[in-house]
Amino acid sequence: MPLVLLAATAGCRDGKNAPAARPAPPAEARYAGKLQVEILPRNATAAEDLQLLYTGREAALYRWEKNGQPISGENGARLSRSRYARGDRITALASVNGEEGRAVLAIGNAAPQVTSVAVGPEHICRGVDIAATPAAVDADGDPLSYSYQWLLNGEALPGDSPTLKGDRFKSGDRVSLKVTPHDQYEAGAVYLTQSFLIPNAAPHFVSAPPETFRGSTYVYLAKARDADGDSISYSLLSAPSGTKIDSSTGRLEWQVSGQSQNYPVEIEARDSRGLTALQKYSLSITIP
Repeated sequence: MPLVLLAATAGCRDGKNAPAARPAPPAEARYAGKLQVEILPRNATAAEDLQLLYTGREAALYRWEKNGQPISGENGARLSRSRYARGDRITALASVNGEEGRAVLAIGNAAPQVTSVAVGPEHICRGVDIAATPAAVDADGDPLSYSYQWLLNGEALPGDSPTLKGDRFKSGDRVSLKVTPHDQYEAGAVYLTQSFLIPNAAPHFVSAPPETFRGSTYVYLAKARDADGDSISYSLLSAPSGTKIDSSTGRLEWQVSGQSQNYPVEIEARDSRGLTALQKYSLSITIP
């Protein structure tokens, strides 16, 4: 299961990704009439409800219009975001004793927002590529793209990829990621994940044993590697009586005795920090 990274910070704009101009809304909403009426927020998008602000003392009657047409059933001070979309022109009207005030604004583009970033695979160590998968929302339903900035121990790495190659980090490093969402109009806020620690990598066997043998001396050179470069020692957990293994080189040797049969063999490779790998096999011996 991928690890879902929480945001360390979110809401910052990425200066290197300058947003394009929003589509069409005027710099400020327009107001008219004897009554003082305002629509909030002034830079409205489809990501938030609208609020009609009337500052008079007497109770007013409210109406809303979209693109010059009345919005049915909307006679309160709040207009749900479900009633309009980017590019619509919204008019809010308040009337008291025959006097009226109105405010008009255009709905602008809603910047996309990253909500989470999942990284995988589940077990990460040196030599294993890290892949990031962001999740984001866009109130306008626009298709999204992303830009990426990996950070290693707080320092930015070059490149713009959802994948961090496994040779870029080692055990003990801390990795985090900045993700910036983009729609066709602008960049959203930068999502900075919490950092995570790269753990020690366990050794792994790279040799394969001969599982059948005919003769008097069985020899197998067990070989394991460690991605962090830790030293490795070898030991036998299970083997025929009299079998020996060199703890430094992994060379296993057995002067064959007994009957022709199958013998269970289990070799352990242990790195200098205590992580282990096991190699188990069944050895079929034929005595001439």
